[in-house]
Amino acid sequence: MKQVFTLLTFIAIGLITAQAQTHTVTADEITVNDNGYLNSWTPPAGTTVTDITIPGDLVKDGQPVTEITGSAFRNKSLTKVTIEEGITALRFWTFANNEITELNIPTTLTHIGEADFNNNKITTI
Repeated sequence: MKQVFTLLTFIAIGLITAQAQTHTVTADEITVNDNGYLNSWTPPAGTTVTDITIPGDLVKDGQPVTEITGSAFRNKSLTKVTIEEGITALRFWTFANNEITELNIPTTLTHIGEADFNNNKITTI
């Protein structure tokens, strides 16, 4: 009985640790519009991602991604978002309707659009 309890404890700790890891968005998970703006993101299958990093050197179809638009990360249950240097603009409900409490933005970000962080719980920037 003690061995089963110990095994279940290790499994539970492993699951909690796995969910707490930061996920870095990749080119395979996104779509871009004709301007090269990131306009949708699909998390990896079978995962629950709440903490993401959007790299500033993200490239899709040979084009650098510098802007995020089209509600790309809306309604994703995110709690922490890090946007790296290189991203210059957010447009139109980009991160609306999440549970973001912590937000890290780069100095290269010069535009935050309408309702980009609407319905979040940001306490740390």
